[in-house]
Amino acid sequence: MAARVCVAAGAFPVNLTGFPRGQATPVARREAQLWRRVVSGCHGKAPDFGDFGVTHPRIPTKSRGTPHPNMRYTTPEEWQVFVYPRVRPGNDDFFTLSADLVASPYWPVTGARTSWGDARLKECAMRQRGKAGTGAEWRAWATSHHLAVVTANLNTLAHP
Repeated sequence: MAARVCVAAGAFPVNLTGFPRGQATPVARREAQLWRRVVSGCHGKAPDFGDFGVTHPRIPTKSRGTPHPNMRYTTPEEWQVFVYPRVRPGNDDFFTLSADLVASPYWPVTGARTSWGDARLKECAMRQRGKAGTGAEWRAWATSHHLAVVTANLNTLAHP
């Protein structure tokens, strides 16, 4: 049996402190850039790709309080990080964030069909949910989208 090689890296910031509020902020996907650099120097079979998705590789310390509504949205070259101020009660500001994301150029042409997470984001954008979710749900939706984007890109473009 032949050995398999995987290049795995994590590049997402440790936290969202300091990110502007109410807009998308691009963050380079350096893990994908690294993998492409390694592959360009390979002779023979390319290594597998691995990453930490929309999280930092280091387990964060327990934070106090509730996170600001946020979405770590994967595009081929970057993450578009949306962080919105907490203005409305509960997590209702996430409804606004979702509507802005769905109306943005980062929303994929496949829309809500892209992933399970994208379907939840579309529901929030259309106010089809009673509640806008929690930090754990937002991370799950972002991860679902990330996995769909990376898998589709590896299959069709041969890079993450």
